[in-house]
Amino acid sequence: MKHLLKVKVKRRFYKARKYLLKQLGDHYLIKASAFLVGVFCLSLGLVMVITPGPGLLFIFIGSFCIALSSQRFADLLDKIESKIQKKLKKPKL
Repeated sequence: MKHLLKVKVKRRFYKARKYLLKQLGDHYLIKASAFLVGVFCLSLGLVMVITPGPGLLFIFIGSFCIALSSQRFADLLDKIESKIQKKLKKPKL
């Protein structure tokens, strides 16, 4: 998993999805359970944003689990990550 941190920003979630599906197998039960865990964590994280709790952490975990089962969601997370990186590196005048 350490090599995933060295991957370029635009393909990090794609590579993580590919790596984990290779390790776990490309079975529909694994994808369905990862999706269900992701939806649960994502909804729990959204509730925790309003109430006390680690909401952002659960949103990230839920998004990552959903990205394991969906290629489109993994691509969307890669695009969001690259936009965030561009905004953070933008020089302030």
